[in-house]
Amino acid sequence: MKEIFEFGHTSSGTGLGLTLVRKVVCIHGGEINVNEGESGGARFEITLPAPDVIDHVDEARGSELFH
Repeated sequence: MKEIFEFGHTSSGTGLGLTLVRKVVCIHGGEINVNEGESGGARFEITLPAPDVIDHVDEARGSELFH
């Protein structure tokens, strides 16, 4: 199901939303995962590091995602 984070992947809309969410989460040193929801649909889980860890995230990591 990771293809839903790819640019242009959509069932309706522009295909930008989840791509942008993934990039923002990665810039902040986090991760996003998707699984089937217990009662159907999708469940998105975003994990971000503690604030003191965010200060040490390499800025180059975020800028690479936009190239």
